[in-house]
Amino acid sequence: MLLVKDTIKNVSYNAGQLGADLLSVTNEEKELAIEAGRLINEQFLTPDFVNVCAETLVSQYMLMSPSDFARWEEDPEGWLNNLDTENWEFELRPCAELAFMNLLSQYREQLVPIIVSLVERVATVTDRQSLLFKDAVYGAVGLGVNSLFGRLDFEPFVMNRLVAELSNKDPNFKILRRRIGWMLGRWVTESISADCRKVIYEIFLQLMSEDEDLVVRLTAANGLKQAVDDWDFDISTVVPYLGSAMSLLLNLLKEVEESDTTMKVISYINAIMDRTGADMIPFAAQIVQLLISLWGPNTEPLLQSSLVVTFTKITSEAHIYLLEDSLDLWWTILQSTPASSSDLISLLPAALDLLDYDTENLRKILLIIDSYIMLDPQATLQPANMLVLFTKLAAKIGHSREQAITYIVHTLDLALQSVPLQLFGEPLVQSGLMANVLRVLVENEIFGFAIMNCMNLFARIAIYDANFVIQVIQLTAQQEQIQGDFLSNILDKWLEKVSTLHAPF
Repeated sequence: MLLVKDTIKNVSYNAGQLGADLLSVTNEEKELAIEAGRLINEQFLTPDFVNVCAETLVSQYMLMSPSDFARWEEDPEGWLNNLDTENWEFELRPCAELAFMNLLSQYREQLVPIIVSLVERVATVTDRQSLLFKDAVYGAVGLGVNSLFGRLDFEPFVMNRLVAELSNKDPNFKILRRRIGWMLGRWVTESISADCRKVIYEIFLQLMSEDEDLVVRLTAANGLKQAVDDWDFDISTVVPYLGSAMSLLLNLLKEVEESDTTMKVISYINAIMDRTGADMIPFAAQIVQLLISLWGPNTEPLLQSSLVVTFTKITSEAHIYLLEDSLDLWWTILQSTPASSSDLISLLPAALDLLDYDTENLRKILLIIDSYIMLDPQATLQPANMLVLFTKLAAKIGHSREQAITYIVHTLDLALQSVPLQLFGEPLVQSGLMANVLRVLVENEIFGFAIMNCMNLFARIAIYDANFVIQVIQLTAQQEQIQGDFLSNILDKWLEKVSTLHAPF
């Protein structure tokens, strides 16, 4: 089969092209090669042989085998995933399919009428063996889409024939139902009219229903992804089906077990989110909940990456409905991740931006930032990030409740423990954070546990460099134009509360 495939594929047998392409040592060798090519074209790849070869490949070598059915029943996800990784160099059917594609590409005008006649020949077959042949013929139609487009009247074929065939719920027909879903996924990107595209959407949804075989459902889901990932995709045609499609995809995501399959279904959801944008808002909360359920300490790294990508695709228009669930997912991801990644770090600016919102979710946002600091302090606490973080937290000091200030100071204390003073000293001053803390201390704007934590913060910095603390206090007095001995007032406050200072929390 490999020899036949390579012989068919070698276009240099046509019109003496071999002489220009072949890197032979001598002219004699080139002449021999050209003569061999002429003989192959004239005596091997004859019109009769090409016709017989095409029909034989479809009817004998592209059929599903008993071992295919056994693997389908025993391990549907594994069997379907294996189809995507089949090695045509070592497996007969994939090699035959590739040989057929090469043959159809080289002899398009000659073979298209034969393929069309095969489609008509299998129109009414119902017995199992004939269904296998019909499956192979439909496989040929899918593989030959580039050659058959414009020559096979595909839209009437879909609406008048495939729709009727799919109404047969006989269990034996699941072979054909899978193949129809696969074939439509190959053709749906080929300038299909809006009316026919709607019919194809309905077919995909029918094949994705929960009473269908899992292999059929997954194949249809992939077909739906191909449909929305088309260059000529028109969102208006899919919006009426979006609710059903997302419900079926999310149910499918709950049922699959293998990581490879899960990642594929997630990629289908990602593709739909990319193309439909704000129309996905009603389903975003369900997606977030499913992502949370899929994440765990034993989740494979590739699957973790897929989940992070999906999380980032949730549209900004939906954040008011999703923020709380999204923050839970985000924090869970960070808690379960053993090592930092570029995908996770790329989300950090979004966490910092969320500090501009009200304090309703402040605790969760700060927990996320805490997790970033512990997971990757070097990347998280780069000077630019620190300045943004300290500036945003400075704005909240004095305008937040006592409990919120405690959360803020905890995050600051964690940051100061994670990087050297040389890195955080300048951002502390530039942000105005320490000036704000000093002001509320002197003006008694915070009390109890919160003021104790603020004093702890100064104690931590003083351990690193007492002179730096004194300079910050003096600089704050100048900037705020505070009268009197500001340094003495701060030290008095500090000494007054020194008995309440405690170990780092």
